[in-house]
Amino acid sequence: MLRSLKPLDTAAALLILFSVVLAEGIFLGRAELDWLRASWQLGWGPATFTYFPMLVLIASVVATCILLTLAHALVARQIIPLLVLLVSFTIALLAPPPLMHEESLFLSHRSDYEHLVELARTRQLSHTDKCRGDRLAPPTGYEHLAPQCISLGADGGFTLDFEIRTFYRPLVYFESTSSITYHPACGVCIILRQFDEHWYICQEDFN
Repeated sequence: MLRSLKPLDTAAALLILFSVVLAEGIFLGRAELDWLRASWQLGWGPATFTYFPMLVLIASVVATCILLTLAHALVARQIIPLLVLLVSFTIALLAPPPLMHEESLFLSHRSDYEHLVELARTRQLSHTDKCRGDRLAPPTGYEHLAPQCISLGADGGFTLDFEIRTFYRPLVYFESTSSITYHPACGVCIILRQFDEHWYICQEDFN
């Protein structure tokens, strides 16, 4: 059997490269699946159809990669690309999920976020033309930690929403578990991920 296998050719090398790159894309994209699942739970079903063409395209590319690799293994008698595909796809699907952008930002600036919590608790954050009402502006030098605003909630427990990329998916500090379902803007949220005792990434309702 081993003697009948041929050395790797250009097609095999390209299939190996394609499999590894595609598996990496699948692994990194798994973080966004949490957002899609939360969207359905919150009744945003129609909104997720925006991603339907992209999902179909991804599924088509994956199927094409698998079929080409299988065909190459049978015709050219080169099994290494198939083994690489199986291993890389297995790792991409079964490995611990990648960090979400908000989680990565928090872990890189943990002490700064904790400092902002203390500033909010002692009412040292102020408003701007952009951030009004229950929405506060980060102080100078901290803008990258909440490029949008910081939403403050007191009902049901001290709560802070750090609006990093969008209002609808904030990094949230919950003082106590009794406040986890409360948000100052809409009052409805779904926990996407908890990565520390008081820190969560949430998905909030449009309404």
